[in-house]
Amino acid sequence: MGKQSEAVQLGYTAGTIENAAYALLSERGAAGMTVDAIVAAAPKRRLYTWDKRSKTPGNSVTVSLGQERGVFKRIAPYTYVLRCKLKGGGKGSGGSGEGKK
Repeated sequence: MGKQSEAVQLGYTAGTIENAAYALLSERGAAGMTVDAIVAAAPKRRLYTWDKRSKTPGNSVTVSLGQERGVFKRIAPYTYVLRCKLKGGGKGSGGSGEGKK
């Protein structure tokens, strides 16, 4: 669970959308992942479970990652990457920002 540990160090509690996205995106490199791919992969990897009442999990991911611009960057419509995976993006927290405090 190395990538989840990194996410926790940034302040993203295990079982949150941000933690799941960080773990998934850290494996994808600069190509990133679409929101739909994050929504599909998170429960398969037991990183996040969508509430059965959630009608728009993709919107939840988009809002969550959009609020953490120091770590996550939108590179195309509905596609995100970790800033630290971009060329010149820095290490750890993704350059200019930190996770939740």
